[in-house]
Amino acid sequence: MSKIIFIHKKNNKQEYNKYSERILRAGPKTLCIDKVNREFLEESIDTADYLFINETRGEIRGFATVYHDNFDGKHIHISLICNSTTSKVITRKGVPTLGGKALIDAILAYGKQIKVKDVRLDAIKEVIPYYYKLGFTFENSHYNKDKEAELIKELRKAYLNKSNTEFKQILRKIVVKFYSGYFKEKFQHDMGKNDDERVVYAMDRGIPMKFVFKPQSICKGKSIKQPNKCAKHKTCKVVNGRKRSYCRKTKNTRKKYNI
Repeated sequence: MSKIIFIHKKNNKQEYNKYSERILRAGPKTLCIDKVNREFLEESIDTADYLFINETRGEIRGFATVYHDNFDGKHIHISLICNSTTSKVITRKGVPTLGGKALIDAILAYGKQIKVKDVRLDAIKEVIPYYYKLGFTFENSHYNKDKEAELIKELRKAYLNKSNTEFKQILRKIVVKFYSGYFKEKFQHDMGKNDDERVVYAMDRGIPMKFVFKPQSICKGKSIKQPNKCAKHKTCKVVNGRKRSYCRKTKNTRKKYNI
């Protein structure tokens, strides 16, 4: 049977080391389909705060290394995620094994549990559309969601058509549109100052993407009875509906006639 195992490095150092050794013995060629080198694998395990293990009948089929990163707000970062099987593989008992999405789901669930702002990763060029489908977006994409969706669609089409030239052109548009300032500030020394160098760097190191958790309104669920906790917040107000009264933001002017 497949399961996702979560290991907190600080709280369970012994278990973390045990699984780390097993991952290193298997190596990147087995678990990461030779997509990363051993040096990066070792670095990811060494610097991670958490391990997420995809295990089937005692065998490691995939893993993810995750660390806390306080740059630009509270979030966690997936430094490496590898999976040697997909969810289409069936075990002897007829139970499908878990794929990479199960690892992502477990990481997102943990991020939500510890109330981080978002979960981030650096997506290699081939899987950008896949992560977008899972809810990950580009930096600054909230300014133009339509353009983001359009570029993702073009990128997927170019990849399926195996048009490397077109793929690079679209990736260049993505970098220039959403990451020009970001890359200049963070990686200017490594990747140079012009767009061509930024595109090459992005293709080699991956495009930063993030899954942003929708913040819960501070007014939601606040008591309007005595003591009136809603009135304590300047940004909240009590709304009296036909059927019930409740607390919501003062800026929210939308009418709900059925309430």
